Amino acid sequence: MQSSERRLVMRKSRKIIGVIISLADGIYQKNLIEGIQKRAYELNYDVAVFSTFIKEGSSEEWQFGEQNIYNVINYNLIDAFIIVPDTIRLPGLREKLEAK
Repeated sequence: MQSSERRLVMRKSRKIIGVIISLADGIYQKNLIEGIQKRAYELNYDVAVFSTFIKEGSSEEWQFGEQNIYNVINYNLIDAFIIVPDTIRLPGLREKLEAK
């Protein structure tokens, strides 16, 4: 763990739940995230949402870029994850996320 990560971990007073989803501004996704946030705050957790802009389609280059949002997550700083698989339709992405 790098020193900047250690400082962040030491200052963290609440656990963090990461939500991995696609198209977070969709009606279903928005309602789901709001429900997760409400319950998490009741239990004294913070929520971090990681989302692509698209669920499926587009060019291979665009899909590659979209999937990279999940590569910037520092998985060591998140205490638990909720993956919303029915929103993630980019080829092979669900399997990659579950493996992490």
